[in-house]
Amino acid sequence: MLGAVVVIALSGLAAASMSQAQFKRYSFTLWVFVFVAASMFFPAGFGSWLGADLKILIVPLIQVITFGMGTTLSAHDFGRVFTMPWPVFIGMFLQYTIMPFVGFGIATLLQFEPEVAAGIVLIGSVPGGVASNLINYLAGANGALSVTMTAVSTLISPVLTPFWMKVLAGRMIPFGFLKMMLEIINMIIVPIVAGLAANRILYSRKSF
Repeated sequence: MLGAVVVIALSGLAAASMSQAQFKRYSFTLWVFVFVAASMFFPAGFGSWLGADLKILIVPLIQVITFGMGTTLSAHDFGRVFTMPWPVFIGMFLQYTIMPFVGFGIATLLQFEPEVAAGIVLIGSVPGGVASNLINYLAGANGALSVTMTAVSTLISPVLTPFWMKVLAGRMIPFGFLKMMLEIINMIIVPIVAGLAANRILYSRKSF
């Protein structure tokens, strides 16, 4: 009962925020809270539907999300590396050093089960995404730098993400570097490239 009340209340708040100009920027965050609350109170509803395991949707949904991210990028976003190389380099260095080690430190300190610990390390080892750009925009920070870092971190993720998983999580669970690299290319790089192509076709006059 409590779960239903919380989900309905958050849904109403999120819907109301969309109709108010001063609160519209918070609607995305509120909808995230809605689905987080729903998954916490009703986990069975996110496990299977009509006997079908919803895990089969993970890869296609990730590909759809990354394709959508690709459509927001252009060659100019990658070329911006040459106009602001040091900020991008520092951002990439921090992202692929501090974050993996923080994930490893949390997993080790709290002594999670091996699978959970490896998942936390993975969270710290993946590239940025559209959500980081959105938070950056809401914070009024450097949006161009955020988008460029997202683009660059995504391109180098097939190497650095498996590397840190092998180094930090390989002692927790069996891990294959090459297997993960190919999976990242399939789930991330291919849809990103397809999204870039779509951006080029649909918005070439604006992006180039």
